Amino acid sequence: MDRGEIQKRVVRVVREKFAGADDEAGQGPFVLLSEEGIFDSVTALELVLAIEKEFSIVIKDDDVRPENLGSLESIVRFIQAALLRQASSLLLILTPTAYISMLSMFPYP
Repeated sequence: MDRGEIQKRVVRVVREKFAGADDEAGQGPFVLLSEEGIFDSVTALELVLAIEKEFSIVIKDDDVRPENLGSLESIVRFIQAALLRQASSLLLILTPTAYISMLSMFPYP
């Protein structure tokens, strides 16, 4: 999944969770988690749960901080990293035969 697709999906989730973010979400950087942010702690938790569901990732309690989830840009970076870790973990548990079989499903360019 590319960065643009992740960003579109995050903006949609933010708009669903907080209608007041509509104007800001499409404009680029906006603050979610901070004293000036648009989310309170309950809404931030709802956002975390929605992101987990949308992207099939797990966000640990230690990950819920402004560096990871404080703005649209940081959320996109965080999700990209989480998806990459998830894909890497999957490849590590595949047997060599399963890995080769999976690669054969994708034609060379």
